[in-house]
Amino acid sequence: MKGLWLNQLLIIKGYINEQFQKHNPQPPNLVEMIDQAKEEWEISLNQLNNCDQDMLDYVIHDIHAKERRYMSLLMQARKESLGAWKSDDVNEKFTPEFRSQKSGVRMEKTKNASG
Repeated sequence: MKGLWLNQLLIIKGYINEQFQKHNPQPPNLVEMIDQAKEEWEISLNQLNNCDQDMLDYVIHDIHAKERRYMSLLMQARKESLGAWKSDDVNEKFTPEFRSQKSGVRMEKTKNASG
């Protein structure tokens, strides 16, 4: 009898959690927002090719608004140090020593004419 009640309570709890998730979905993360903003901006750019003279001002305004949103999200990602790779990888791969090994050119410090 106890197990039956516990099973019923778990079913009700699962149902309540499902309903809560439907009404309160997780907000998108910053990367998803950036991807969506870029896609919206590109769609606005494509609308410029297909609009008539009456809609030209609206489309241009829409392009500027979508571009600003995309750029502001990129700036926010930069402030949060969000990147496509770890910062250690960037520092390691973009040092002059790494580039010289990759290209086969040896980089040396040049001496000043003064000494």
